[in-house]
Amino acid sequence: MKTVFTYPLLDSHKLRIGLLAGVFASIMPILAGCQISSSPTPATSPGVVDVTPISHAPVPTARLTSVIANATPATLALPPTATATPQVIKTRQPTQVFIPFLTPVRISTRRPEEATVLSKEELNARWLSGTPCRPPCWEGVIPGKTSVQEAFDILSANPLFTQVEIDRFPEIGYIVFRIHLSPVGFAGREGDVLFHPSDVKQTVYMVRLPGLFEQNLGELIQAFGEPSHVEEILFPSERGGTMNDHWFVDVLWASQGLALSAEGMIPPPDIGADLPLSGAIYYPPGLEGYQAATDFSTLYFLKPWHGYDSFEAYIVPTPTPTPAP
Repeated sequence: MKTVFTYPLLDSHKLRIGLLAGVFASIMPILAGCQISSSPTPATSPGVVDVTPISHAPVPTARLTSVIANATPATLALPPTATATPQVIKTRQPTQVFIPFLTPVRISTRRPEEATVLSKEELNARWLSGTPCRPPCWEGVIPGKTSVQEAFDILSANPLFTQVEIDRFPEIGYIVFRIHLSPVGFAGREGDVLFHPSDVKQTVYMVRLPGLFEQNLGELIQAFGEPSHVEEILFPSERGGTMNDHWFVDVLWASQGLALSAEGMIPPPDIGADLPLSGAIYYPPGLEGYQAATDFSTLYFLKPWHGYDSFEAYIVPTPTPTPAP
């Protein structure tokens, strides 16, 4: 396993359409400045090489580079008495394009076949038992304490993970990784560790495991104790809709910096032992850590845990706006 510096890959955690657009925007003016006009040129005089281009389909950049690198004198053979006249190439200043997110990233190049492969049940048992550490720590990464470089090194050294990479954008940074699950051939799942590039301390503030750590609420209570809060929201499933036909529930262990969630279409389920939860997030312990990590502007919809109950029992009514005097 080795570490290399490269640029974000298309098959990483985020599709980088904006990145590709920026790259093409920056190189096209350079290519245009070097391109020879395809308009007809006057007949050449003795001793001048006719370099009128032949119309053809575009040549891929990699192929064009190969052709140039392997060109021989015979490719541009001149008559014995001919003298090549230096061609004047017009130059121009390339257009300035600001691409703040086009920065090198570090990538761990462990191949999938070199990874330790576990089943989802084995992974869940590992995390429920607090192996190798208990929340808010996850696999050696502690939100609010572990630095970006330390998190990258920890995940890169762990044989559970492949394709560990650091992506930096203007407002947010990610350490993305993949976990390969058994049976063999089962598609790997992605997770990420988040940080703020502008943070002077460069510490990570959240770990997200979408599609992983799927457990019933009762099993989670056995492992971590009773939750501290439940958050429920009803909202329209379509933009501009007026019917609250979609539900969301988040169950928090605030003092341990852990939360798992569930969502679906109405009718909503009871908050019982068999409530399936997934998509674990780890954050700095406390409600302030939860609020900062999830970027929620309010904790209004959080309700303290009072035991298993109906969905309606944990609903916090939406406040009615006070009419202006």
